[in-house]
Amino acid sequence: MVFDIIQASKEMCKDEFGVNKAHNQIGGFYVQGSLVSIDAEITGNLCGKRFVMKHGNANSIDAKKPYRPYYISNNGMVNGVIYETESDGGWLKKYEFTQMQLRGMTYDLYSVALGKEGTKSLLYCGNRQIAQIDSESIVYNDLHNYRVYAVDEFSSEIAVMFAAYLYAIGPFEPGKKVKSSVTKYYSKTTNKNLLLKYNPNFIKSTVE
Repeated sequence: MVFDIIQASKEMCKDEFGVNKAHNQIGGFYVQGSLVSIDAEITGNLCGKRFVMKHGNANSIDAKKPYRPYYISNNGMVNGVIYETESDGGWLKKYEFTQMQLRGMTYDLYSVALGKEGTKSLLYCGNRQIAQIDSESIVYNDLHNYRVYAVDEFSSEIAVMFAAYLYAIGPFEPGKKVKSSVTKYYSKTTNKNLLLKYNPNFIKSTVE
């Protein structure tokens, strides 16, 4: 399954994204913030399934140094959490990544920056890769777009929530107006353990 996440608008404290497959909108989400906090509330849906993500306390999370957790709920019931954490190992081996605990399952997202090729965010469930989120290396007018490759519909739902979270804790800036601009992201990942997560042939298995 291949689809795009397109930023449709950027207001003072609310940004809108559409999820499009083959030019048909199959979902979307809003990132709502305020001028008094760096955190946001995310509301969205994909193929009729709705979700809400809100910042919460990290004390109850069983993970190594959980940072900026957002709790995930459906129909008013919390059933998961997503946060930043770090791997084990010495300072040359460890790396930061994003982790989600949802309905008793754990999902890991590893971001690998490849210079002008952009960033590849690799979504795993255990040792199995289930999706890849591609971020553009050049962003025009501060509007961010992503292409997602997923093995099935459920994996695509997980990937959309990861993409929304990454935007909320990254590029999202409440109070900042859209203006004509070109921003280039040409960084490169050098951590060898992190680079091993990237499989350049993965997307072939997701093309229908």
